[in-house]
Amino acid sequence: DLNEAIRHFKAAIEANPFHRDAYLALSTLLDATGAVEEGEMYGTMAMSYLPEDGMVRFNVGLNHLRQGRHEEALEAFEKAALWEPELHQPHYFAGLIHAVSGRLDDAKRALESARERDHDEERVDTALGWVRRRIRVRTLTRVGAVGTALVAIAVAILVGPWAGGIMAALTVALLAVHPVGRIIARRRMVKLAEYRAVELPPVEPDIPRTDQTS
Repeated sequence: DLNEAIRHFKAAIEANPFHRDAYLALSTLLDATGAVEEGEMYGTMAMSYLPEDGMVRFNVGLNHLRQGRHEEALEAFEKAALWEPELHQPHYFAGLIHAVSGRLDDAKRALESARERDHDEERVDTALGWVRRRIRVRTLTRVGAVGTALVAIAVAILVGPWAGGIMAALTVALLAVHPVGRIIARRRMVKLAEYRAVELPPVEPDIPRTDQTS
């Protein structure tokens, strides 16, 4: 019985507040029942008695993530990764949080770290592929912007003191026929294609948990 198991582990913690396995098991059970706030309470208690335990901190991160508190979750996952360096899950979730926050380079580093620790986790590969595509799109967009600026500068030089509206009009016309303009247009199409190529996995703690109590 789930409720009986919850009572059992609560009693174990009350008898020994340093009982690591009881905290981890209770976290799993409270998670299964949707008792997020109670899970947070016991997570805070666990951190006070086991302040540098990576698995305890990882479970706290999952709890924050379920509540939509991404930055708090990120802090917990980064500490878990430091204290349990063999685990890939803290790196994975840190990578997802960075990705949805737009920190693509940080996301790439975290997800590559996750992949180094588990080569068979499909979700890590999917998320890493998504981030790498976004980085390529960002690079193409920046290159396109530089190309546009260079064409505008060239037009400004050509028209000299009559720049103003003439430069703007010529820039538009030139971009329509100039190779740089065509490259920019193609890159914008690539951008759309890349966005649709793969979806980022949802930032949800739905991978198999790693809080075994053996």
